[in-house]
Amino acid sequence: MRISRLVELLVFVGLVITLPALAEGKKIKRTDLPAAVEKTVAAQSQGAKIQGFSEEKENGQTLYEVEMVVDGHSKDSRFGSNSMRYWRSKSQYLARV
Repeated sequence: MRISRLVELLVFVGLVITLPALAEGKKIKRTDLPAAVEKTVAAQSQGAKIQGFSEEKENGQTLYEVEMVVDGHSKDSRFGSNSMRYWRSKSQYLARV
């Protein structure tokens, strides 16, 4: 009985650790973006410092996420391969240390 509980606990801890990493998507380079997404990112990121890009699959559709900083605030935007914006996170002020 104790071994069964230990195995359940280990499986639970393993899932808690690995699931957030799977949800982040695959890091990609700007050159990997489809042309339509790249064009939209270039237009919407003027004056921003781009932190990175990632590619995710959601409901069978490929989405591209762009992480950037604008005037000290983080801004994450998500686009479909047709460059349509699907999501934008709330800005967070990034304190300078």
